[in-house]
Amino acid sequence: MRYIGFYKEMNTQLADNGSIHDAVVDEIDYDRDKIVHYLKECGREVAYGGARAFDLFTNEEISPGFSLMTDGVFGWRSDLIYHIEHYNISLPKDFLTHVQLQFKGSSH
Repeated sequence: MRYIGFYKEMNTQLADNGSIHDAVVDEIDYDRDKIVHYLKECGREVAYGGARAFDLFTNEEISPGFSLMTDGVFGWRSDLIYHIEHYNISLPKDFLTHVQLQFKGSSH
């Protein structure tokens, strides 16, 4: 499984995708609504993290906990969705291609 959006500011041991500050771009190269929909609706929860989730830029609490989600190929924390909704976060090209192929092959 390939893990996306596991930034060092999340203090997780599962994966390290570097700093979220390095993932911020001026303009995103994907359809934000489509990606958010995919992450929310096409992933399944495989684990629940009891630790609170925070906005990694403001340090405000955004959730009392987070889930580890997967579509079987990629894995992400549920709080990645919040950051994509609120900030211009770059995402791996292979993930974007994967999502695009999933939308072509189904009725997401």
